[in-house]
Amino acid sequence: GVHAYIMSACRMRQKNVESFLQRLETLQSSGIRPDAWKLEQYTTPPHIAASILTYIQTYYGDIEGKRVADLGCGCGVLSIGCALLGATQVIGVDIDKCSIDVMIENVREMELEGVVATKQADITNLNASDIPVEHIDVVVMNPPFGTKLNNGIDRVFIEKALKIAPVVYSLHKSTTRDYWVQKVSKDLSCTVSPLMSVLFNIDSQCKFHRKESKDIEVDLLKFERKMTI
Repeated sequence: GVHAYIMSACRMRQKNVESFLQRLETLQSSGIRPDAWKLEQYTTPPHIAASILTYIQTYYGDIEGKRVADLGCGCGVLSIGCALLGATQVIGVDIDKCSIDVMIENVREMELEGVVATKQADITNLNASDIPVEHIDVVVMNPPFGTKLNNGIDRVFIEKALKIAPVVYSLHKSTTRDYWVQKVSKDLSCTVSPLMSVLFNIDSQCKFHRKESKDIEVDLLKFERKMTI
């Protein structure tokens, strides 16, 4: 039926996006920043990025034709994925110059200079006026998990994102789900909806993890500002 057709088309689109994202350089693959773990700079794996972005577009239509911001963009996996799915403008913001430099090169390689822009800035001090794109429709991001050296930074990212756009899609550790759904939704006057869970592999780049590789369950959460009357 129609549902099966949509799912089949979604899977094809996801595979296409994933194949492009697999070509991108990251901080680790480029060898530029072996200490990326200090900023919790865990690159979103291409298959996860493709999966969540095609899900957002297929079920909510929140990427194609939209102006998108990616806070803590790293080397641009989510930003470039949004552009591949038809976003009209994408702005990636990150505090780390090395990440931005790699992202600029990735954007060039994908020939997306007309769609994807970058800005080096500290998210904790970011204002909507700092974004060089007017009227951002949606934020899609994989912020730091807010653990270890960066306690609470994940909430700061959400607060900033909701000031920039009315809708935010963001990845967070599944163990924090109740915190977002029950507490943050009240504190920030927004709705928080868990959409899907994925296994996020954090390899030996992270020195907090003694094993060579660790899978962490991560939720894709949708945050929406409540309408004020």
